[in-house]
Formats: sequence, structure tokens, C-alpha cells
Amino acid sequence: MANSKMLFIYLDKNILQYDCDGILKLETRDNLCFVYSEEHFNEISRSEDERIFNVLQRIKARKLKLTLDSKFNITDQPRMLDYQDPRMLYDEHQNATAGYKQYSNIFIPLQPFFMGNIESVDPHLINEKFVTQIKELMKSISVTEIPQSLAANYEASLTNIGDNLEKALNDAKEKILPIEQMRKKFAKKNLSELNQSDGLIVDQIWSLVKDKFPGIEKDQLFGKKPLPYMKIPEMPIFRTVVQCHSILNTLGYYPDKGLTKISKVYGINSDASHLAHSIFCSGIISADDHLCKKANAIFQYLGLNKAVIQLKFGKEDEKRIC
Repeated sequence: MANSKMLFIYLDKNILQYDCDGILKLETRDNLCFVYSEEHFNEISRSEDERIFNVLQRIKARKLKLTLDSKFNITDQPRMLDYQDPRMLYDEHQNATAGYKQYSNIFIPLQPFFMGNIESVDPHLINEKFVTQIKELMKSISVTEIPQSLAANYEASLTNIGDNLEKALNDAKEKILPIEQMRKKFAKKNLSELNQSDGLIVDQIWSLVKDKFPGIEKDQLFGKKPLPYMKIPEMPIFRTVVQCHSILNTLGYYPDKGLTKISKVYGINSDASHLAHSIFCSGIISADDHLCKKANAIFQYLGLNKAVIQLKFGKEDEKRIC
């Protein structure tokens, strides 16, 4: 994918933001290329702050593009595009995703729900919204593209799925604990106090929590292998990183703030996506301490030799990163 002599460094969005604000100035070298992804486009779309394009243009950042297989699963062979105008690529991305954005947020409230905020979800409304949106999507699919067995009774099946989802959420409400109580049930100590000198962070965490996950292996919990209920032969490494980031957050290893708030879900998911994109590069630069701690733990668990460059800003810090 990339010239082995070239360093491809993935940029967390906060670094681009610091450049926009004049706190630092990114500069390239002949053997250094800065990288971004469509996750940056998602963040730009939410914030409506397009100043980042000026930075991406100035440093000639290249876009890392994920590839999909015939079943639309993310593969382990992304493409590093040659430099192209990021504004042009952003417009193409917006046009390509405009039709499905309204369908991508239905399950967002479930994340804080399972983190202990049971008020974030109304199970009946989730049921209704799920059924309605799937029916809308089905209208755009030719009947010839739908398996005959599904086409014959898909509405009844869809209603049944929605009702089962509603029941499962109502049942879960009776069992879900506030997140701090949940973490204490998994481990008696603060996982952020673990020391890397005592071994791989993931191994240390597993030794503390494995008794709470009967029937699940360490590599299933942290994403190297599919969970028992997942009907896939193996986990693409992108999904492995996303799952590992999620379980570290859940268990309390340098967790992101606002895990129980719907408004914070998008940023938390973006962090996971940035980390997952960065594994296809030489490393990642970020000013987020918690992201960097989780990145180191994940990269070491996966045996990846990736640089995690954490920038800290204070009165004595340099404002030029070369």
C-alpha cells in the first residue's frame, strides 16, 4: 500500500484543529506524509468548520480509503490515495452518503443505554423507528433483488424482529447498572492505574475480568476473534480495533468522558474510527491523552509496531511539529 521508506502519519482531528487555531504548525518532509480519512469528513460535516481543508491542502495530506468486499465488509487492504483536493473529495463523500445519513443514527442511543443511561432509550420508539426505516429502505430495492423467502413475508418478519428488540431492551433495563457500579462488578481496581511495565495492558485486564465473562475467550472479548454469536469466520483488523477500543472504554481503561451521553457518542465513535484507520499507517499523532493510552494498549495487544505521538501543550511547548 505504501512506500516502506515513507512515513505515513495519521492525524487525529484535534491536531488539525490546533493548526487551524495557530497553536502549532504542521510541516512535511520528503519522507513524511500526513494522512486523513473519511472520518475527518464526518467530523467536519457535524461541526460545519471547514478551516481544516486549508491545513490539509497546505500539508498535501493524503486520504486513506477503506475498501469493501462483495458483502460490504471492511477489508484489510485499504488504498492510500495520491494527493487530491480534500474539498473535492469531501463533496463527493457528502453526495455519496446523503441518502443514508438519516438511517445511520437509529441505534446511537443504545450506546449510552448499555453504559448505564437507561433513560436514553424508549424501547417502543426504537421498535417503531426501526420497522419504519427498514420498510423505507426496502422500497428502494427491486423485488428481484430480495430472496423469495424474505419477500413473501418480510413485513411480518420485520415486525417480529422489532417486537423482540423492544422486549430485549425492556428486559435489559431491569439489569443494567450505572457505569461505575458495573465497572466495580468487573474489577475491584481502577484499570487506568495499571502499569505497562507489568505486562500487556490487555492481558492484565483480562486476568482481572475473565471470570465475569464465562464462555468468552480473551481474544473474543478484545476483538481478535468474533464473539460467539457473530456469524463471521474472522474479524477484519479495523473491526478488531473498534471493538477493543469499545471494551476498554466500557471496563474503564482511560475511558472517554461522556460515555452515558448521547451527544458524546459521535465523538467517541470517531476516536475509535481514527484509531482503526491509523493501523494502516506508520503511526498516529494526537493530543488526546486517553486516546493515546488506549492506542498503545491496542497496538501492543495486536503486536503492531506503530508510533503513538502524543502532543502536550503548555507555555514551554514548541509550536512547530516537523
